[in-house]
Amino acid sequence: MITIDPTMAGAMNLPSNQHGALVASITSGSPAATAGIEAGTTNLNDNGEEVTVGGDLIIAYNGQTVSSADDLIADLANEGVVGQSVTSTILRSGKQLQVQVTPGIRPSS
Repeated sequence: MITIDPTMAGAMNLPSNQHGALVASITSGSPAATAGIEAGTTNLNDNGEEVTVGGDLIIAYNGQTVSSADDLIADLANEGVVGQSVTSTILRSGKQLQVQVTPGIRPSS
C-alpha cells in the first residue's frame, strides 16, 4: 500500500485532493486477495519514483476514514482482530464499494 498523492489521483481520474491507501500489489492467498481487493496495473513515474496505480483505493476501514497508508496500518494494528470480518470502503474505477475483509496474521517478511 502507498498513500495516494495528487499525481497518482490524476492518473486515476480522481480529484487531486483524494485521500486513501492505494493498493499497489496483492499477495496471493492474503486476506486482501480473498476479499477480492484489486491491485494496480499501471506503472507511473511519480516525481522520479516508479509506482503502480489503478488498483483499489481504501478510503475507510471499519467506519474510520483512511487518509494514508500509515492510517490503514495503524487501524489494522489497533482495531484489526484476526479472523473477525470488517467492512472496508474502497474506490474502484471511481465507484465506491463496500468489501468485507477478514484480517489474518501478517507474514514476518
